[in-house]
Amino acid sequence: MRVQRFWRVITNQVFRQALVVSSMALALMSCGSEPNNSRWVFKHDGSAQCDRSFNRELSVNKQRTELVSAGIDVISSNCGEITSLEIASVCGAPTLRINVYEIPIENLQDTADLGFNNTDNITYRDIGCGSSLIPLF
Repeated sequence: MRVQRFWRVITNQVFRQALVVSSMALALMSCGSEPNNSRWVFKHDGSAQCDRSFNRELSVNKQRTELVSAGIDVISSNCGEITSLEIASVCGAPTLRINVYEIPIENLQDTADLGFNNTDNITYRDIGCGSSLIPLF
């Protein structure tokens, strides 16, 4: 009898703790539930394999200027590399490097008209801009 009561008390305590943790998790999940009013778009950065003179920082700034000149606000930007594709390693061939920009969702079609694509269609990794330590192929 004592053992049963002991397990019932322990079980109730564990259940209460699990309920509290679950409630806290639900509350935290609903905190950041504001709609996402921005999207990420990308464009090839213009780099070619084996081209050690290419300046990624200049490329990302040039494309940012292209967007801003078209009246599109750029919230943030970064340099990336597409990981969902493979290409042959040939000097002079394009790399999988891209410039990535966060823009307001209402400008999505405007960026498409400029040749930018939505990142929802690819898998990529951020590689940072301006680093010369990343191999070109």
